[in-house]
Amino acid sequence: MHARLVTVARTPDQFLAAVWLSVLESAGIDAELHGAAMGGVYSGIGQVASVSVVVREEDLEEARALLAAPAAQQEAGPGSGRPAAESTGDS
Repeated sequence: MHARLVTVARTPDQFLAAVWLSVLESAGIDAELHGAAMGGVYSGIGQVASVSVVVREEDLEEARALLAAPAAQQEAGPGSGRPAAESTGDS
């Protein structure tokens, strides 16, 4: 049985998505980026260019807390905003 994957954050900024991925993996949470390859092709076109950070459903709350922590925001740099936490999942 495969774990259900859910989106914990979404951003049009591939670098920011990579930072969030690093934060989660450093905490021992398995995470993936979805849509990263499309960002370069469709950069600047909102949802088409967005990169989603996905985690297992059972890690969602911990992942949200980690990405909301001040340290994750500092790593992302000033003006990066907060992750758009979502509970809708990717299958």
